[in-house]
Amino acid sequence: IFDKNRKFTRIQIFGKDIERIKARKNPGLDIFVVKEAENRNGTVYSYGGVTKKNKGAYYDYLSAPRFVIKKEVGAGVSVHVKRYYIYKEE
Repeated sequence: IFDKNRKFTRIQIFGKDIERIKARKNPGLDIFVVKEAENRNGTVYSYGGVTKKNKGAYYDYLSAPRFVIKKEVGAGVSVHVKRYYIYKEE
């Protein structure tokens, strides 16, 4: 998978998801990526997942992981906390 910055991401998919991909029975899928590591060549390694696309507007969220981003600023640390809402039917 190439993202909008042309960075290549290698995804490992397991279980029933890999069987579905191998069988090419995969129209209308969403694939998500969680960055786990990056090598010297710039390849991003990820454990991802495959879900069906939402069929309509979906107004509830499945999960809301909290991200904490810390950045050194001078002698201190800037902390930014944000929730990322995942809206999926399945």
